[in-house]
Amino acid sequence: MKRILALTSVFVIMIGTFFSSCTNENETVTPQNKSNELVDYGMEFASIHNDCLAYIHQGLSSAKTRGNVTTDMKEMVIPIANTYISQHCPTRTTSESITQDMFSTTIEEIQASLSPKEKEYIEKALSNQTESFENLIKEVASDLDLPELNRQAVICFITTYQASSQYWAEHYSEWAELLNKPQTRVSFGSVVFADAWWGYQGLMSSGLNPWVGGGAAAVGSACACL
Repeated sequence: MKRILALTSVFVIMIGTFFSSCTNENETVTPQNKSNELVDYGMEFASIHNDCLAYIHQGLSSAKTRGNVTTDMKEMVIPIANTYISQHCPTRTTSESITQDMFSTTIEEIQASLSPKEKEYIEKALSNQTESFENLIKEVASDLDLPELNRQAVICFITTYQASSQYWAEHYSEWAELLNKPQTRVSFGSVVFADAWWGYQGLMSSGLNPWVGGGAAAVGSACACL
């Protein structure tokens, strides 16, 4: 009997040790997995932004070719962007759309709402006070002092800023031609700046919807150019 009790005790201890080790393993793996998810989301968000921006340009160009530009081009941007979203989210609800209300807040007001830590990361991105955007993004993703939504929004600011810089460097002449503007009239640097802030705000206002958030950033970008 004593032998059975002893074996039972050993078995219970082994089971307890097993579950304890599993729990500890999950606790060490989960934060890293979450950081990776935040980074992957940020990269997807930036890709959607550039893709939607290209779609908006195509839509405006087609309308101009057909002679269908009967109003201010800025008024056409949101409907075109929502068409883009509907192609990727065919079962979307009305809440999964870009609205003019999303742009009722100014960039200055968005900046004022940031915490000191968020401002610090964004300043690093804007002033290139970092060895690479990749390292900065990873640093933000692993900063548990920031709520998850805010970490994600800052990451999307950085990835959008990076992706938008590349997009406008390659395509600004196409937009200048579309608008019959000399390329020196508007600095695409100011457009990239607007892009990144609307990427941050679009994510926050859309409840982590990458299509609406990225699309809103593209709308802000196009309107800044227009």
